[in-house]
Amino acid sequence: VNTGSEKVKHHFNPQLSLRKFRDSTLEGYDIWQYEKGELPKPVLIEKTAMQENYNTVILAGTQIENKNIIEDALQQYESKAGGVLKAIESGEQISTKQKLQLSEFLSLQLTRVPKFRDWVVEKCKQPFRMEFSPDAALGLLDTKHTHFFNDVKWEFLIAPDHAGFVTSDNPLSIHDRPNFSGWLYPLSPRIALASSADENRVRQLELNHVDQTNLFIIQAAQRFVYASQKSDTIQKMVQKHINTSPYIR
Repeated sequence: VNTGSEKVKHHFNPQLSLRKFRDSTLEGYDIWQYEKGELPKPVLIEKTAMQENYNTVILAGTQIENKNIIEDALQQYESKAGGVLKAIESGEQISTKQKLQLSEFLSLQLTRVPKFRDWVVEKCKQPFRMEFSPDAALGLLDTKHTHFFNDVKWEFLIAPDHAGFVTSDNPLSIHDRPNFSGWLYPLSPRIALASSADENRVRQLELNHVDQTNLFIIQAAQRFVYASQKSDTIQKMVQKHINTSPYIR
């Protein structure tokens, strides 16, 4: 049984975020998709980083499918985050309230991707020795991780004009490396957001640091990387890092 006017295409990387990486020179397409093990190709945003019925739920005590309830809730958080992203892009200093709104969005982004669902399935299978549906992870799609983002300092990384950041199907990545320990989220080709160990700041990056940041993003990608340009450099990095998406602890 289905309900009302239904949304079927459910994005795990919001269209709001992907639109920031649009290639304006493409005709008939929006963005470049790099797939691990494949050649890059241009794709439409509405048809990528999504699965049909990805967030569809069966209402408790019924056999009624609801395709909209989670999508509508996500849309509310995305709308709030969209205003914050515009403020950041225009160079405004965001308020405490805006930081909280974006932190809620980041918490949802962390728990809405296929990588997180696969982790939930594996964590459930181990103690119970039985198969679980990825839909079981829908109950963990939550803003309860908001404090993880809101309670730390933020660093805005700015790419130079001749370079740009990429994003992926697992865009909010967490790292524990000698040269970077924290979380990273690309906002656009020009701006990436990261946790900061010491202070809130804006940091202009050199080209080599943009490449290093993109390396972190690509390594964390489960299958797909998205960019605003076709690039041999990006393609080589993507193909060099197949099966490198880190295990969630």
